[in-house]
Amino acid sequence: MKLLRELLKEQDDSKMLAVVYGGRFQPFHRGHAAVYEHLCKLFGKNRVWIASSNKVNMDPANGDVSPLTFDERKEVMVRMFGIDPEHIVQCKNPAFSPAEVLAMYKGPTVCVMAVGKKDEERYKESKFFAPYPVEHGVPQSFKKVRQGLEDTSEAPKMYYLVMKDEAGSMSGTKARQIISKLDADSSLADRKASFKQVFGKYDELVYELLVGKISQVKDERS
Repeated sequence: MKLLRELLKEQDDSKMLAVVYGGRFQPFHRGHAAVYEHLCKLFGKNRVWIASSNKVNMDPANGDVSPLTFDERKEVMVRMFGIDPEHIVQCKNPAFSPAEVLAMYKGPTVCVMAVGKKDEERYKESKFFAPYPVEHGVPQSFKKVRQGLEDTSEAPKMYYLVMKDEAGSMSGTKARQIISKLDADSSLADRKASFKQVFGKYDELVYELLVGKISQVKDERS
């Protein structure tokens, strides 16, 4: 069997790097969008994928709140932030095993999982992931990292990259709480102000979708 470094010489690196930003995205907000855009600047838009599941949960007492289906999450990403729908992939395990993304690659594949600081320990403890090389606080270019890859298998090489928190004080819970205060009697000015907090702009279809779905969630306290 050829060494991975030998196979790499035969393959264009633009077709072997998968950068995966996985999460629940309930909903995908301006903080998430900022992380996504930063990843695109670091690695190139064609290499960056957003992964999420289709898990739905309306009851905070029974785990993380996830009122939106995968298709609804995708609609928010596309309409509010113009993300390419072809790069939004439904995965059973978007955080640790984005197999559905990797299935689109042929040959040796390097996968970089973009993760938040709060999840760093989970990846450190995993035997399947190594920290992506960072130099002076800046992730190294893939071209440089690729030169040091050595392996005896053709299995994906898995890294994790801890991303700076771009959300500020925004979180999925806070976004849902802001939207839950809106209803049919809310003025257009109130809708726009609330949506600007969460998304940076207003969209009527997304307003109707989110207000309708979040109103079905049982009492969710901060």
